[in-house]
Amino acid sequence: MHEPTYGSIQHLIEAEEQDRNTMKCVFKCPETGATAESSATISQGRGVKNVAKSAVKRSLFSSLRRAVSSTLYSTLGHSIAGRAASGVSQEMLSNTRQGTMYSSEDKQDAVVRAFDRVASKFRFDEDQGRWIGIPAGTVVETGFSKQLDAHPVSGRYEQGVLARMLVEIACADGTVSDDERAFLGDFIDPELGTIDDLATKAKLNSVDLEETVAGDVRETMLMIAWTAALSDDGLADTEKSRLAEHAAGLGVADDRAAEVRNLATSYLLEQAFGAAYPGGKRDDAAHAETMAYAAGLGVEAEDIQRADIRYRKRMGI
Repeated sequence: MHEPTYGSIQHLIEAEEQDRNTMKCVFKCPETGATAESSATISQGRGVKNVAKSAVKRSLFSSLRRAVSSTLYSTLGHSIAGRAASGVSQEMLSNTRQGTMYSSEDKQDAVVRAFDRVASKFRFDEDQGRWIGIPAGTVVETGFSKQLDAHPVSGRYEQGVLARMLVEIACADGTVSDDERAFLGDFIDPELGTIDDLATKAKLNSVDLEETVAGDVRETMLMIAWTAALSDDGLADTEKSRLAEHAAGLGVADDRAAEVRNLATSYLLEQAFGAAYPGGKRDDAAHAETMAYAAGLGVEAEDIQRADIRYRKRMGI
């Protein structure tokens, strides 16, 4: 297993921006064109020299949540890809909206962790001794990505409702744990409200949900809510009930709501296998954890095996 270092990914950094205590990055492979946008919180005092010490075995669920937060980052109002594409220099981006002063090592550490979230889109090349992008032709567009791309949650009102949906599910048992707060805070735009502020709001009612733009965007909102809920270890009955209430309020029919949940499940299974084959090599412990997770999602054993094989075929493993 190859842990990414700043040196091994530096050539992939197309843009990096410090936004308060977060590093937002765009990674692009100059050879294959593979591109990914990600972010990570800056931690003072960690530094690149301490990364190896903290490279303890990561759990499947932390890997899943890193992937989910990266995927949903731009969905809920964040994006720097547009500014990078417009020709704004990397130096300018990295020096804007800094707020608290962090060392260059602290910021480099955050960039490495941001890359780690999207590492499944890259592989480590032994000959070159660095990470390269997986060619676009080998990445099959999934139902999840098709739904997200075709019907994005782009309206500010809809983003606000979605943020409240996610927080409501997280605190369905009455409280928001520190882990949940950190997870949601990683991709919910603070301009939509802090996690604690959103948690104190009245529960979304039928009017709130009916005022979202009609059509398939509502299905995307429900798909994202299922994705966040299923990325944790275990789904409480209170969470299931709130998701069912959201589906009803959004006017998503039961059969379509089930299909949307399946899209979320398939996406998470894809991310889980990415964690099981870090850098293109199988990690036996992570693979076993992935198989158990898939079974817990209700996926049939034969379908899990097929998903494993298809993932390896796509990745050339």
